[in-house]
Amino acid sequence: MDVSPVQGRVTLGTQYFCDKEKEHGVVEHFKNEEGPFMVGDVADIVYKFHLWKREMPEIMPYFAVKANPHPTVLRILAELGAAFDCASKDEMEAVMSLGVSPSSHMIYANTCKSPANLTFAFDSIVRLMTFDNEYELKKMWRFQPAAVLLIRIRADESGVALSFGTKFGCELDEVPYLLREATRLMFPVVGVSFHIGFNNSNPTVYATTIGWCKKVFQMAEVQGIRMKVVDIGGGFPGANEPQFLEISRIVRDALEEHFNLDDIAVMAEPGTFFVESAFTLYTQVIGKRQKGNQKMYFLNDGAYGSFRQCAVYQSLYEPEPVIGGRSLEPGCSVWGPTCASDDRIIQCCPLPDMDIGEWVAFRNMGAYEGEVATNFNGFPKPTVVFAVNAAIRPRFEACRTWPELLKLLKEQIAHKLDKK
Repeated sequence: MDVSPVQGRVTLGTQYFCDKEKEHGVVEHFKNEEGPFMVGDVADIVYKFHLWKREMPEIMPYFAVKANPHPTVLRILAELGAAFDCASKDEMEAVMSLGVSPSSHMIYANTCKSPANLTFAFDSIVRLMTFDNEYELKKMWRFQPAAVLLIRIRADESGVALSFGTKFGCELDEVPYLLREATRLMFPVVGVSFHIGFNNSNPTVYATTIGWCKKVFQMAEVQGIRMKVVDIGGGFPGANEPQFLEISRIVRDALEEHFNLDDIAVMAEPGTFFVESAFTLYTQVIGKRQKGNQKMYFLNDGAYGSFRQCAVYQSLYEPEPVIGGRSLEPGCSVWGPTCASDDRIIQCCPLPDMDIGEWVAFRNMGAYEGEVATNFNGFPKPTVVFAVNAAIRPRFEACRTWPELLKLLKEQIAHKLDKK
């Protein structure tokens, strides 16, 4: 349901009030939707921001817009005081439309930037950028000579599911030459950045790579360059809080071991962390087939929609039928709606005997899934709505400003933050 802005009231765009413990009510409310729908929990986004500030208060989060550029997500994080990691003109424009300062609260962190986007960044006073090769330096010299740079190094990626180092980041032995080239082109290189990759099972890589950052600082000092920024990138889990707490401890300890925190600024580029657990995808069973001993279920969303990452990360997706309490049958497979034979979400999993028309929920779908979805074969992307707990509805509707709303939501999640 679309909720038009009401004068003197804060709205979330498309919003819905629900008791989050009553999932049947959520499905009943949207049962006439033609396609899948995604429900975002705004309080969860607020919780994640305050959890970050509690665990790593010295590290400024630059939200990776690519993870979920929904306007409501960006608005909430901007109002909370986050900065933003952008990779294109469109992402920069989306953030600046919220009144975010391009010079102080944005980084253009794509190491391969188009001339047109560099020109836009120059005109928009987006200054902080990353680089990892000499050709990028020469391109920036032509199209964004006012850039302030971080040199991106390849991180320790031991245990990573998806490596970024094959495409991004220079090797340590390349650093001295690249620093000399930057100096020759009169670019200030103020620090170093890295990214440990996606879904890394080895949190100690942060400590290792932070140690490498110290070596980069020392290489820069030899050339008379005084660095002052460490950007520890992203890779923080969005649905595994114990692992995040472990990473936070490792990062804090490594920074204290290698740097005087009074002399540097530390930033990060979390994306998944802020949004993954905030969104649940609801899909409907639109087909069913018995093939030998296996039951095949067909949903109204699939590998060409919200499950674009399933070819690599099938194990991440866990279907939860909204109607629970039934015995499970092993060896079921789950498929999408398109004519593509590879439109498979899950190869083998236990499920109850479901009827056509039933709904299936998938948790932790807030990062990337909706952003890389397509309309292949004419199937729609999920409708996105934002949920606010029905218990606070009167107070929510009385909110006149974003600070009022965010204060209300912080009160709602305060008990979780108090748990250490």
